[in-house]
Amino acid sequence: MAEQGTWLIYCDHCGAEIEESAELPPLGEHPPCPECRSHERFFRWTGENAGFITMRTTVRRDPGQRRSPVEELGGDVYSHSLGRMVRIQRIIDRRRDLYYERVFDPETREVLREIEEPLSQHTGRGSAKRGRS
Repeated sequence: MAEQGTWLIYCDHCGAEIEESAELPPLGEHPPCPECRSHERFFRWTGENAGFITMRTTVRRDPGQRRSPVEELGGDVYSHSLGRMVRIQRIIDRRRDLYYERVFDPETREVLREIEEPLSQHTGRGSAKRGRS
C-alpha cells in the first residue's frame, strides 16, 4: 500500500513556497520563483514518514590522499542556537582552495550566513576553534 503524502516545493534561494507540480519538467522549462526569479528548488515530503534530508557528496580521493579533494553538504541541519532546523549548503574544494557556506532559515526566509573565501584562510570555526578556558 502506497504512503499518502504530498511534496511541497520551495524556492531554494528565498524560501517562498511555489505552486507547481512535483513532476520535474525538462531542465530550464519550469517558471522562475515569483519573488526572487531563481530557478533553484527545494522539495519537502509531508507524508507519514516525513523527515529532514541532508546529502553529502565527495569526489573520490586518490591513493595516499587523506581527504577527498571536494566535499559538498546540503540539506536541513539542526541549529542549536535557534532551536530549529535550518538549510545549509557547504562546499569545500581543496583543489581550488575554496570554502563556500550558505545557511538559510526557511521559517523566517532569512540568510543567516553566507561566506565564500579561500579555504586556506578559513580558520577558527567548527572543529578548528580554540579550546575554551
